[in-house]
Amino acid sequence: MGGDDYITKPFKLSVLQSRITAVLRRTLKQQIKEDVLWCKNIKVIKSQTRVYKNNNEIELTVGEYNLLLQLIENKNKTLTRAVLLENLWDIHGEFVNNNTLSVAIKRLRSKLEDEAFIKTVRGIGYRLED
Repeated sequence: MGGDDYITKPFKLSVLQSRITAVLRRTLKQQIKEDVLWCKNIKVIKSQTRVYKNNNEIELTVGEYNLLLQLIENKNKTLTRAVLLENLWDIHGEFVNNNTLSVAIKRLRSKLEDEAFIKTVRGIGYRLED
């Protein structure tokens, strides 16, 4: 229902303020935790749309960034080619074919400088492994 805390009447303003501060502290920690995603030595900061490898920033195109974000949010899960194509390109009404995804994966692998980082599951799709 969304209730996080309860105060009975009458209450002091200092008690109300301390309860509000505690709730804000908890929610801010959760937001920060969800904002930074890790896989091996790759760090993605979603709020800044930045990607780092060994604390060095990697320049990615929008498509490459969105592909990496999909893979890292579903780390250790196999994503089918159809799911990736639908989530990344078809939502914008752009026409793409199967080769588009293969090229994007190849470019992402070369920019991350780690061929084994993104695993190809033959005949199914791709998986990002820790």
